[in-house]
Amino acid sequence: MSNKFYRDNDGLKNIRYLIAQWISHFLNPIAIAFVILLWRSWSISISILEFILFLVAYVLVPTGCILFMFFTNKISNIYPKNRKQREKLLIVGLTAYCIGWLTTYIIAIDRFLLMLASVYVLSTLVVLCINRYWRVSIHCVGVAGAATLLINTSDNGIYWGLLSMIFTAWARLYLKAHSLSQVLVGLFLGIIVGFIALLNNVLEA
Repeated sequence: MSNKFYRDNDGLKNIRYLIAQWISHFLNPIAIAFVILLWRSWSISISILEFILFLVAYVLVPTGCILFMFFTNKISNIYPKNRKQREKLLIVGLTAYCIGWLTTYIIAIDRFLLMLASVYVLSTLVVLCINRYWRVSIHCVGVAGAATLLINTSDNGIYWGLLSMIFTAWARLYLKAHSLSQVLVGLFLGIIVGFIALLNNVLEA
């Protein structure tokens, strides 16, 4: 009886671990950028040029760089814990995001996507600075920044935004990828960056 209990308990832990892994994959900043891009393409009319530019700068280039660095052993994991390895990814991401933001700003892309681009640039810059001394959850910063935009601009944004932050925080804690303080600080920074992007959009309107 006790052996069966422990086997069942181990099986439940494995299921929770897999769920946490998949949440981390589906709610990482790159995946969020892709999902939001598809949502905006479906809900409003954006040009093919806008779609391709955003897709390349915020999805394809970061994904390609991560995979290249992983398979060439420059990073040990696609979500590395080592701060020096994280720094490499952050620098590549920041470069791609800055070029993407500048390009999308010049061509006057959809305002929501431009705000999201601003969130990615600011949050990556902040995390890069913090990474010199401490490790903060990139997942939580990205999710909270995007969620803040959704909550303030979409009718159903509060549900998707809050759920995404809760699930991401749980997943990163369950996988022991971050401490509670690293998760909470990540969420706080993401929210602040999101509000900065919203404020900037209001001032430029």
